[in-house]
Amino acid sequence: MGDPISKDDHIVRYVGYQSLLPCGEVDGSAFHDADNSPSVNWLECFEGTKLEQLDEVRRVIHMKRLGAKAIFAEMVVSTVLEATKKLAPDLSIVSDPSAPTEQFPHCDPSHAEIRGLPECSEDIDAVYDKLVECIVDRHPARKQQPKT
Repeated sequence: MGDPISKDDHIVRYVGYQSLLPCGEVDGSAFHDADNSPSVNWLECFEGTKLEQLDEVRRVIHMKRLGAKAIFAEMVVSTVLEATKKLAPDLSIVSDPSAPTEQFPHCDPSHAEIRGLPECSEDIDAVYDKLVECIVDRHPARKQQPKT
């Protein structure tokens, strides 16, 4: 098991366009994960400003392509833990760096997981909704090119 991420730190969850509601808000289904441990990326794994940290995530994330309309939903670890403690008292956010693979020949040191989600689908959906409430900012998944 990985080390817990500091409560003061920030994580981002990649949210594809299909998990954005027509109003632009994130749907709770964006946190669904087949292994019941949604992947996130830990921003403070990298030095620099928030924009520089996001650029590093974009560079190392193990995804073939970042969607043109996709976003990174940003959350503060302490807020997530506080908001979910009644529904998921064992919830934790732990560092889980991704090793290089044939498809991705580089590691992703910022990869982390949300662990300790409840098994009951009704409860897990409620936790997903709480996670949506914890989003403090949204960032384009693809780096935006300066307009000329």
